[in-house]
Amino acid sequence: MEHQTYTNEQSVCAAILEDNAALDIIAGQLSHTDFSDPRNGFIFREIVAIISSGGYVDVVILNNYLIEKYNQKGEQISQHLLAVNANVSCSSANIATYAKQIREKSIVRKLIKAADDIRAFVDNRDGMSIEDLLAKSDDAIQSVISGHSNNDIKLITASDAIDSLTSDMAIASQRQGISGICTGIKRLNAKTDGLQKGNMIIVAGPASMGKTTFAMNLVQRAAETQKYPTVVFSMEMPFIDIIRRYASAQSRVNYNEYRTGYFETENSYNKMALGLKNIKDNHKLILCDNSSLNISLIRSVLKRVHREYGGVSCAMLDYVQMVDGLEKQGGNRNTELTIISRELKKIAREFEMPFIVLSQLSKDVEKAQRKPTNGDLRESGALAQDADVIMMVHRAEKYKPDAENIGKASIIITKSRNGECGEVTTGFDGSTFTFYDLEADRQSN
Repeated sequence: MEHQTYTNEQSVCAAILEDNAALDIIAGQLSHTDFSDPRNGFIFREIVAIISSGGYVDVVILNNYLIEKYNQKGEQISQHLLAVNANVSCSSANIATYAKQIREKSIVRKLIKAADDIRAFVDNRDGMSIEDLLAKSDDAIQSVISGHSNNDIKLITASDAIDSLTSDMAIASQRQGISGICTGIKRLNAKTDGLQKGNMIIVAGPASMGKTTFAMNLVQRAAETQKYPTVVFSMEMPFIDIIRRYASAQSRVNYNEYRTGYFETENSYNKMALGLKNIKDNHKLILCDNSSLNISLIRSVLKRVHREYGGVSCAMLDYVQMVDGLEKQGGNRNTELTIISRELKKIAREFEMPFIVLSQLSKDVEKAQRKPTNGDLRESGALAQDADVIMMVHRAEKYKPDAENIGKASIIITKSRNGECGEVTTGFDGSTFTFYDLEADRQSN
């Protein structure tokens, strides 16, 4: 049959049984699910299991092992094994070629199945929205792509790793400033070395504490300084409100003046005009304010931006608890969020960008009027586990609006996989939705 690889599969098994070291040549390239004949896949899986546990295997050993472990099924597979061994031969010199052909045909078969699944989705929509239909179709294709990537395992020797480290240190020694995207706050840069590629960065805080504002300030820096666009996914706020806040922070002109269209002084009008021109000319910002998003749609948007602009420098999601689970997990939202968290981390690595993910906190923080901890992340402990950096936004002025607290905020780094945890005090201007560097502000004054 077309796209089947029976003979190649039998040859690969025969070669490994003849010389167990042949498995090393194709290690990580094949899975038993790549085999078109389930019997060949079953034999391959058992061979790999025995060798991986430190054992030796040949036809006789495997034959006895199958019968002892699997009884009647083992006897059936054993008969197939003996027939393979009698009729097929393969040397380790050819095994890499055969494995490559098996893998390629496996991908073709999986793509055909994905196409059939998509056709079935279309034929049996049953009221499914076009957005969900596209998401499920994309998910079917992504499962093939993901499986292909997972089998392409790269092994790095200590020597190659040291060469890369030496090169990285040489580049770092010549670099002026931080390695990641600037946060706009000097002490925060010092603790994090900026927003790093491939990192999932959780920004969390109680309601109305300013987590969206702080995240958008980070986005603003990325959009203004990086080569490729920064993408903002906002399920809670329409794009016009986002850009109004963004413009207010950029120009440091009161948000209400943007909202009413009335500027109280000529100076504020001029600052507004200059700020808007700067954003239009220099900021690479893309907004997606779809109120219903799932992982497949998020990945699809980023792929589109990557294709059209050549890359993605940074992304922000507001907020993770609003992301839909593509497949419902029996009403268990914690399980859905665990899957969503894992996928967001994968996306950060896939697109080699910092992914700023906003999260709600439990109500206990507000009730106790205290600083938050990682244990307060709402609904899923997976967020704390998967995150590379966690930043908690805290403004004591919300609970104690006295002179000591007004106009100040704390960014509390509660997790930093490759940096320093701690607390950074910043300025906060609610009228322009801006967290700012207190040290730089003092120096400018």
